[in-house]
Amino acid sequence: MKPICFQNNNKTWCCISIFYSRKDWSILLPDILSFYKQNTELLDCCLTSLSEERGEHIRIIFSSTTDKTDALKFEIINHFQSFLNCNPSINSKEFPFGKAIWCYYPNNSILWNRFELTYDYLDLSQKLTLLTPFLLENDMSIDHIFSVALFLSTRLLKFIEYTDRLRTFDILMAGLAKKMDISIEDLINKIDLLTIMEIINSYWEHEEEIQCESLYVEWIKESERILLTSSDSFNYGRLVQIICEHLGLNDPYYLMIISFLRQWFISNKESIS
Repeated sequence: MKPICFQNNNKTWCCISIFYSRKDWSILLPDILSFYKQNTELLDCCLTSLSEERGEHIRIIFSSTTDKTDALKFEIINHFQSFLNCNPSINSKEFPFGKAIWCYYPNNSILWNRFELTYDYLDLSQKLTLLTPFLLENDMSIDHIFSVALFLSTRLLKFIEYTDRLRTFDILMAGLAKKMDISIEDLINKIDLLTIMEIINSYWEHEEEIQCESLYVEWIKESERILLTSSDSFNYGRLVQIICEHLGLNDPYYLMIISFLRQWFISNKESIS
């Protein structure tokens, strides 16, 4: 696919997808951030998100104010193709023949412009991009990724007024129920809810120092600014959705997070504020 960048808001935007096995994302993610930090004269923004759509891959958005578009594309292609040549991954998933219409893209390949770019909360998304590799701690399993999403979503809840929390959950769950074919009961049927409630409680009371404390503080302050400016259900829901999108978690996981937090709040509303 031909490398094409596009212009918006006086910036050049490059959207690429690197198809690379999930088990080796812990190698690719730091390399992406290293490339960004080494090319700040060319790049002013770097956003990443995890995905399994048509193959395990990491989506990357770079933006730049430079008019040297060809040089920018050359640096991106040269760096990441060299990375793939030196660090090829072995595909950990077979294509689900008979279950999927569209073929998976080849592993260890780079594709351009195969996802839609949204421009909301870019500063927050950049801070999330810098933070999450440290929170994931080289564990790219879906269980651990969900735990990170649940942790961040729990911390955000502190910026929603106590009296607005239950209403926020109810509005978000009602909206999700309309667009999904599966019920929350089906999703959590085999999950140990008592353990989940204990985990959320530990996240709510979390006081331990985080390895990337400064990055976490930057993210939480930007989230607080957004939610205190307008702490309605839409903003909280959108921030949780951004976390899920960034970590490659689809709507059922988003629904589980909102449902778990709702149940936890109802069970603990007398003891928390």
